[in-house]
Amino acid sequence: MFHQNEVEQSTYNFEYADVTSCFTCFEQYEKEAQQLLALENPLPLPAYERILKAAHSFQPAGCA
Repeated sequence: MFHQNEVEQSTYNFEYADVTSCFTCFEQYEKEAQQLLALENPLPLPAYERILKAAHSFQPAGCA
């Protein structure tokens, strides 16, 4: 049922994805999450959102 999706996503990931950009996005979201948690009054919910964005950095269009 999802064969075509798997084929296209794999093609993108292994042939076309800008890996450097993915790592840059991941590092930015990770840094923001750490800063939010290091505040005098930590903001865990916005930090959690940044962690989710970091995790999605390696999925197609995840950095957008």
